[in-house]
Amino acid sequence: IDITERKNAEQKLKESEEMFRTIAEHSAIGITIIQDGKNKVRK
Repeated sequence: IDITERKNAEQKLKESEEMFRTIAEHSAIGITIIQDGKNKVRK
């Protein structure tokens, strides 16, 4: 079974999470992310 695509997607997700975490931790003001259609709000 070739899991290359899954591993690539997992790596991209990890990098994205790290980027948003870094932005949030170093932000002087609050950040709100609203995801359309998913009923999720993150602050």
